[in-house]
Amino acid sequence: MPVWVVRGGKRGEFEEIFMSEGVVAIDFDVATSIGDFDTREDLRKHTAKRSDADQLWRFAREIPNGDMVVLPRKLLDPRVVAVGRVSGDYEFRPSLEAPHIRPVNWIAREIPLADFDLDFQSSFTADSTVYRVRRATDAESRLEKITGNLWHPPIDDPLDSPKVAPPAETGDDEPLRVDIDELITDRILERIRQRFSGTRLERLVASILRASGYHTIETRQGPDGGIDVVAGQGDMGFGHPRLCVQVKSGRNPVDISDYNRLQGNIGSYGADHGLLVSLGDFTRAVRNENERSFFQIRLWGPFDLVDRLLDVYDALPDDIRSEIPLENQKVLMEREE
Repeated sequence: MPVWVVRGGKRGEFEEIFMSEGVVAIDFDVATSIGDFDTREDLRKHTAKRSDADQLWRFAREIPNGDMVVLPRKLLDPRVVAVGRVSGDYEFRPSLEAPHIRPVNWIAREIPLADFDLDFQSSFTADSTVYRVRRATDAESRLEKITGNLWHPPIDDPLDSPKVAPPAETGDDEPLRVDIDELITDRILERIRQRFSGTRLERLVASILRASGYHTIETRQGPDGGIDVVAGQGDMGFGHPRLCVQVKSGRNPVDISDYNRLQGNIGSYGADHGLLVSLGDFTRAVRNENERSFFQIRLWGPFDLVDRLLDVYDALPDDIRSEIPLENQKVLMEREE
C-alpha cells in the first residue's frame, strides 16, 4: 500500500487537532465539502491555486482507507513524526479550524526523524501539504518496523551548515520543492530546545526584549506568581509599554490556567500588557481566549520566538549568539541595467 505525508500546517498549527481528534486535516480556504464537486476541474475553479485543488482532491478521493500516513511534527523536541493508518472516508467538519478531515488510527506519535534513512527524511521536508511518498522504496514495510523504536535525543549538529536532503517526489512530473527557510527555522528551534531550558530560556527571552529596546529584570526564583521577566521601555524602563512575561520551556502546550494566571498578574505588576512565551505552543482554548484579549496579551509560540530572535540577532549578547551560531546569508539582488 502507498504511504502518504499530510502536514499539520506550515508551523504545526493543526497538530493538536490531529492528535486529539484522531484525524489528519487540511484547510486551503475551501469552506464547502469536496463531495460537492463532481470533478477535479470543478474544484480547481473554486481554489486560489491549482495545486491546492489537486491536494484537496487527492486527500478526499485518492487516499484509500488502510493506507499509512505520516505527520512530520514541528512542535515537539526533537523533530519527530507520527505514523498512523487512515481509518475512514473523507468528512467535512466546518467546526474544525482545518475542516477537511480523514480519520486516522495513530500507531506511534513521536518517532525521531533521525530513525529514518535519508530517502525517508527527504520525503518529509517538501513544501506541499498532501503527497505520496515515492522516493523511499518498500515504504510501508519499513515504517512498520520503525514504529517500535524508542525516543532518543537528536545528534547535536552545528546550525551554520544545515544538511538538506534531496526533494521528495509526487506522482506529477515536477518534484516537490524543499522549503529551505523552513528547514533553517526548524534547526534553530531545535537548538533552542536543546540549549535553552528553564531559566536559560527566560534569559533568552529577556535578551531578545533588551535587543528590541526594553529594559528588563528577570524575577527571582520563588513565589513570583509565574512571572519570569518584567520589561519596560523608555528611560530606565519607566516608560510604556510595560510588560510582565511568563516563559514556558516544556514540551506540552500551555493551557488556559497559565493564560489566566498571567492575565491576573498584569494589574498586580503595574504592567500594561502580558507576554506568554511557550516552546510547546498553546492549546486551542488559549488561542481562542487570546482573540478576546488581543489588546492585552501577546503569545509567542516556538516559531514566533525564532522570528523575534532573527529580527534582533546581531544585537544579542555574544554568549547567546555562540550557542546559536548563524552565518550571514548573502543574496544576489537582480537589477535592471
